[in-house]
Amino acid sequence: MLSLALESLSLISPDSRLCVSLLGIVEGLLDMLELEGEARSAVLRCMGEKNVHELRAVCERAGLKAGDAERIARLTLCSAAPQDALTELAAIGCPELSEAERLAKSLPPEAQGRVSLDFSILGDMRYYSGIVFQGYVRGVPSSVLSGGSYDRLLHRMGKPGRAVGFACYLDKLERLEEVWRDA
Repeated sequence: MLSLALESLSLISPDSRLCVSLLGIVEGLLDMLELEGEARSAVLRCMGEKNVHELRAVCERAGLKAGDAERIARLTLCSAAPQDALTELAAIGCPELSEAERLAKSLPPEAQGRVSLDFSILGDMRYYSGIVFQGYVRGVPSSVLSGGSYDRLLHRMGKPGRAVGFACYLDKLERLEEVWRDA
């Protein structure tokens, strides 16, 4: 699926990037720190906004140790090439590293320099599970592609199985057309 997303981005613009998150790593760290309920929801909101200042305040109010709050902050700010992200995840002490290692090994050679792991990309966690991703192209200030594994949606609908997919937002590409026209 990531290869298809990368190919789609390449067709839109050669200057593109795919940012990938693994919800198992995020959830694994929050589970390990026993962060639940409203505090967990607030932390996830702060992570999605990359608001580490508020994240630290939420963690303090929830009674987390400063070191544990810093681990979550580091995960929130981790946005790097897969191998560099693996090093950071190990330093943070994140569980579920095997998931990130499998992803890094599975990327095709053409993904080199075009894929980042970014753990602030969370999507709707009632919908998505596992992998979540967003695609960007130079000249458009927001993602033009997003998707992931949406097994949770199927389960909420009472359907067994697994599902993965993505969408390209053609309306956002109008902005790219403006950039090309003005160049």
